[in-house]
Amino acid sequence: EHAYDKALLSDTASVSADAGVLNSSWSDFRAKAAKDGAKDVDLLAMDDAMTGLQDAARNASDLSNYELARAANAVSAPMDELFALYQDPVPPAVLALDYGGREVSIDAMEEEMEDALADLGELQAVWSGVKQQVLDAGGSTEASDYEASLSTQTDLANTGDAASLLSESNKGLELVDALERVFSK
Repeated sequence: EHAYDKALLSDTASVSADAGVLNSSWSDFRAKAAKDGAKDVDLLAMDDAMTGLQDAARNASDLSNYELARAANAVSAPMDELFALYQDPVPPAVLALDYGGREVSIDAMEEEMEDALADLGELQAVWSGVKQQVLDAGGSTEASDYEASLSTQTDLANTGDAASLLSESNKGLELVDALERVFSK
């Protein structure tokens, strides 16, 4: 998330530093993840994401801050599957909501409403799979708020209101943080 935030600010030095730290951490952790049961597809997805982020950081002057942010966010894509290997109280699907929410924000910044609708469809599918866990953990208010945000985001993408979609998708990301807190009560 730090590299993503810094990419949006065009702070390429920080993104480059983060890429190095993340790659080193992944190199150190990869064998343990494999031993702990990570699927090859997830290991390779993380390898590809790390390579993509390092390449993007090296070529940052040739990329938009949105392209750099997508490369940073791609590191989050396989995280839910990797976290599922361990006893984290937060369901891994909630991590997928974070990743997808950032994709919608980038779509809005780029005014790519068709991409936003596709990403929102994926978010809705993930949400449908984790909603009951949120409710069972006592997060009825958080679930209602997040579901309303997804609906609003979809309406805004359908009308092509990129600025309002960006604002609402960022609100949705804050609501994902609230969903995470439901499981740490």
